[in-house]
Amino acid sequence: MDKLKKWFLVISFTVVITVLGTGSMLLLSDFEGTSVGSTESSDDQIVPSNDESLMQDENSEEGLDHDNDGAEDLSLLQDGFVDLAELVPNIVEQVAPSVVSISAMREVPSFWGNQQLPTSGSGVIYTDDGYIITNNHVIEDAIAIQVTLFDDRTFEATIVGTDPANDLAVLKISAEGSIKAAVIGDSTKIRPGEFVIAIGNALSIPGSPTVTVGVVSAVGRFLPFGDGQTGINNLIQTDAVINPGNSGGPLINLSGEIIGINTAILTDAGAGIQAMGIAFAVPSDTAGPIANQLKEFGRVITPLIGIRGHDVNPATAFQEGLTAQRGFLILECTTDGGAEEAGMQPNDIIVALDGTKVNNFGELKKLLRTVYRAGDVVIIRAYRGEQLMEFSVTLQSRK
Repeated sequence: MDKLKKWFLVISFTVVITVLGTGSMLLLSDFEGTSVGSTESSDDQIVPSNDESLMQDENSEEGLDHDNDGAEDLSLLQDGFVDLAELVPNIVEQVAPSVVSISAMREVPSFWGNQQLPTSGSGVIYTDDGYIITNNHVIEDAIAIQVTLFDDRTFEATIVGTDPANDLAVLKISAEGSIKAAVIGDSTKIRPGEFVIAIGNALSIPGSPTVTVGVVSAVGRFLPFGDGQTGINNLIQTDAVINPGNSGGPLINLSGEIIGINTAILTDAGAGIQAMGIAFAVPSDTAGPIANQLKEFGRVITPLIGIRGHDVNPATAFQEGLTAQRGFLILECTTDGGAEEAGMQPNDIIVALDGTKVNNFGELKKLLRTVYRAGDVVIIRAYRGEQLMEFSVTLQSRK
């Protein structure tokens, strides 16, 4: 009888998930007939940085020390089953005080002169002295920003730094009284199928933040936007429902840790087909290091190899007659860059960095972001035709 009750609980929770709402944020269109939504309550497009393109350039950030201090053990396991009906509300109670609502006023040009356009989004407090992670598109071009805490206290916020390439930004408030910082988790450990929770300022509905539940649908996704030639790498895909206003809010695992920053959804699959349940979040192992750099330097300091190119997979290898089945194909070495000075050439295929296998640009970028700094010398292994070669490359900072 006890086992029957447990199976009924699991089935009931699944039914609850399927009837939760739909949504996401600002529409980003013109990618082969598809539209991508961001979670900000606005119709302005995300503006990517100039060096993030389909012919991908480099952008990396400092590492993050994942700190689990203060995190409660929220695992409620009985005979191998998770008591989700009890666990999810406990997680929400723990994390919701760290989630903020963001209202921004931006000035936009019009036929009648500059006009002020209000926008809204979400954010998550990640330090107890008032630093907040959100999306860049929530506060981009803002002339005034107000943050509302879970207890309805409001504060004027200042922009510490932004990283348009990954749609991230850090704000700072001078909060009088205590505030609660969220626990940043390790997104490298998540697996497709894991339950996740999204909390945010959906549709700017007055009152407490909106909570939705779903699963990790996939990891390592590339999200194109604008003309389809630019986008963000290595995103988490989830079917947790998010709507306009959710931008910058947290995606949370069942340990109550932040493993992503919700940023966009796919709303149009093309040919008149409406997409549903396709949302994206910047993983914490990207958002955390970037936030740390923005907090410390006000910008992202990136060690660069000095290359542009595109990923190699079995299909492209077959089509282009390449030796390597996986890796990063160099199409251009930047003038006086580390790769050029080391003797690397267009059509070389990078397959390893300091002995770590590299299957694509996302993996290469992640290694640079989390392990290395400008000035470091790395050994890059690459195919030139059928010959496997090694190059000693000095990483450079972005100019």
